[in-house]
Formats: sequence, structure tokens, C-alpha cells
Amino acid sequence: MSPPPWDALISGLGTTLKQAGSAEAFVKVDHDMVADWSMAARKMGVKVMGQVSSLGADAKSRQLYLRTKGRAEEMLTQRGFDSLVIVRPSLLDTPPRADWRPGERIALALSRVLRPLIPRRYRPVKAEAVARALLEATLAAQPGVRVIESEELA
Repeated sequence: MSPPPWDALISGLGTTLKQAGSAEAFVKVDHDMVADWSMAARKMGVKVMGQVSSLGADAKSRQLYLRTKGRAEEMLTQRGFDSLVIVRPSLLDTPPRADWRPGERIALALSRVLRPLIPRRYRPVKAEAVARALLEATLAAQPGVRVIESEELA
């Protein structure tokens, strides 16, 4: 058998409920597409994966977003990757997006002013910090599952 065409799969796949248009469509992106890509990667022999999830991801959460992220994490841990990295950032601090997200903009503006009062775990995280941590940890490919929590990214 020839080596897999990829060394690792890194996924930052995700959407918002508003962009998806329905809960079902949201789950298709944030869970089902991740499941499909990870399964395809495993079938090709890829042994290392990195995934962007979310602070508070929990498969038993009542909140759709956190429940979907948690279920995706659980599914990935069962895929049999030699090394799996899951990064759980808080609110992403990004440049203004093309789509209007007033809640996100207000939260980011307030967090910049109140930063010293916000516990490190809940502070917004620069998207670049998430990408850097995900890439470095995935390339290091430590055996097992490694979860990088938001406070490790700030």
C-alpha cells in the first residue's frame, strides 16, 4: 500500500446557524462534513488530525452549537487517529466579517475595554493564535488526543 497523500487533516470547518439557515443545515456542516472528511482521511491512511472546536463544547449541551461541536469531538476521538488535536477557542477576535454580526462586534468591543476583568479562559482569541496552535500541535503529532483550551491560546 502506498503512503497516504496527506500527512494530516486540519479542519476549521464551521458555520453559524444564521448562515446555515436551519439547525439541520448547521449540523450538516459542523458535524456531518467533519465526519465525512475525517472518515475519508482515515480510509486513505491519514493518522493525524487537528480540529477547531469551541470553548464549552459538550455533546450533552442543550445549546445546539455547543452540542454539535461536542458530538463532533466525540466522533473524531472514535476515528482511530494516532494523534488528534482539538482546539477550543473562545470568541474569535477577527477583523470585521463580510456578514453583519452585531452581537459579535459588541462582545469584541466590550471585551477589549474589560479585558483585565475577564478570566483568561473567556477572553476573545486572535484567529492567528488558534491557527498557530492548531498547526504546531498537529505537526508535533503527539500520540493520543490533545485538547488545547482557550486560555492556552491567549
